Amino acid sequence: MITKKCSECGKEFNVDDTKRNWQSVILCSAECQHERTNRKSREKYVKQTWPQERICEWCCQPYLLYEGSQKTNRKYCSRLCYLDKKRDEAKRDLEARRVKKICKHCGVAFITGKFSGDRQEFCSKSCYRKYTWIKNGRSKNGYYEQRF
Repeated sequence: MITKKCSECGKEFNVDDTKRNWQSVILCSAECQHERTNRKSREKYVKQTWPQERICEWCCQPYLLYEGSQKTNRKYCSRLCYLDKKRDEAKRDLEARRVKKICKHCGVAFITGKFSGDRQEFCSKSCYRKYTWIKNGRSKNGYYEQRF
């Protein structure tokens, strides 16, 4: 048995050193645990002064956050600013996925679509069809070439 001092009420109490987490025990009873939890929550609530003034991350305008608001971790002053930010992120993501490439068939430079990225090799479906038609042994006029 080890004697420790309660961090809440100051009383000395014994802890069984054979138990698993005896080093982390700092409170003597469940009542002290309950009292500590209530005190911590009161301190947290008292530290927050209402209304809180914050700065919007999108438009940089100050706005007030009131005590009854559902979200206290808001970053934007309005739903409009939030949606503008999301729209801008989506646009940047789209631009990052587009790549400038050269068509395998006609040699024209083109920008890939938003979903194809690096996989796209042709500027259009017609170039793809013409390329595969010639590649498979057909001539440009639509007939098979004779291979000797």
